[in-house]
Amino acid sequence: MGRTNKSVSFNDEDELDVELLNHAERPNRLTGKKRNFSKYVKRLIDEDIKREAAGNKRGLPSIEDEPIVSKKKDAYTLELMQGYL
Repeated sequence: MGRTNKSVSFNDEDELDVELLNHAERPNRLTGKKRNFSKYVKRLIDEDIKREAAGNKRGLPSIEDEPIVSKKKDAYTLELMQGYL
């Protein structure tokens, strides 16, 4: 099969995205080296899988609990922009 690459984009104008990126890129506290982003993401996915297998005993939300598409209205829809047009 080889390798499969998945990209993760961060919007540098979104405060949460910037915070997430800064957290993911912070250096390792023990070595001072930059964190291996790929390993970090794989570890998070593995933890999510284990949490699901354990029946989510800690009551933490799993990825499946999150909506794929946000139900929040986009700020730039015609409907919401009527007052500005």
